[in-house]
Amino acid sequence: MKFNELVSNKLSPFLNKHGFSITEEFKNYVKLVSAVVEVVVSYDERENSNSFYVGFINDNLTLIDNTIIKQVLNAQAELRITPSEMFLDDLINFLKSEGRCILEGNVQKLISIREFEKKRSETYTSMLLNKQIFFAANEAWQNENFREFISQIDKIDKNEVPPSYRLKYKIANQKLKQN
Repeated sequence: MKFNELVSNKLSPFLNKHGFSITEEFKNYVKLVSAVVEVVVSYDERENSNSFYVGFINDNLTLIDNTIIKQVLNAQAELRITPSEMFLDDLINFLKSEGRCILEGNVQKLISIREFEKKRSETYTSMLLNKQIFFAANEAWQNENFREFISQIDKIDKNEVPPSYRLKYKIANQKLKQN
């Protein structure tokens, strides 16, 4: 059975009872909307994985993963990596219990989910940028380009600079003062 048919047969009747209806449907993608909440359930054939996204209507949707379930919703449930039918069973059980706030359109919880994901994304982006800066700083250090090394390290929050780079920073400043 195709993924969208599984969702229509298993998940949709449950969500219909909570005011949701299908607004978009493709082979591996189903969007359901209530008065406040939009959810998407999808299947990725390449990775053989299922996903569940949540958000306000016409807003960015957030992938609900086990970190969000535990840290934001304070729940013990898990969405396991399982075949689609079992994933949908897990999802329904989660939505019947600890995830009920999603079905009810709990504004505070939905905002908390969105803010958590925004913060997680910012942290990840910052980490990537810092890696690039450290790479450039290392290259400058190896080339004894101390001015560039200092310039690169100055781009990073001082609390995120490891002690070894702080020492190199100090040495680089001393080298520039000597010249």
